[in-house]
Amino acid sequence: MNDSLGHDAGDQLLAQVGARLSASVRAGDTAARFGGDEFVVCLPDLGPDPILAEIEALAAVERARIALRGPYRLDGGEVPCVDCSCGLVLALGSSHTAEALIRDADAAMYRSKEHGRAMTSVFDGALRARALERLSVETRLHRAVEHNELVLHYQPIVDLRDGTVISAEASLR
Repeated sequence: MNDSLGHDAGDQLLAQVGARLSASVRAGDTAARFGGDEFVVCLPDLGPDPILAEIEALAAVERARIALRGPYRLDGGEVPCVDCSCGLVLALGSSHTAEALIRDADAAMYRSKEHGRAMTSVFDGALRARALERLSVETRLHRAVEHNELVLHYQPIVDLRDGTVISAEASLR
């Protein structure tokens, strides 16, 4: 958006998205811009039943999607629609910190983005385990670089008809 219509238009779009998102939530819910083009919606009264809570939370996501449908009129032009990738965390109980909820919602949102546009993913234990494994791999890779444990190998790509090297592939092992 900023690249095509400019930062003023991007700011206008974010303001309109925020207003539409705020209008889509129930009384007592909170919608806020988290940063960049990310928004957070808190639904505090979903009840203790996890199945009903998830159904109500998914209904809130659908209300938001409907509210965000375009068009958006901006000084620099018009945007026909806005897609949103959603990460959903159900915090049933009081043991969740705000930081943990945001972290888990972020992980679920990135899972949604991996699966395509305008998707919703619900955070679960497997997603947390995957995030921890990714962090472990990144940590081990950084240590390997620091300790010179990686070796660069070049592998030729050969034309099998005449044996000529047509390119090379680099691998870090």
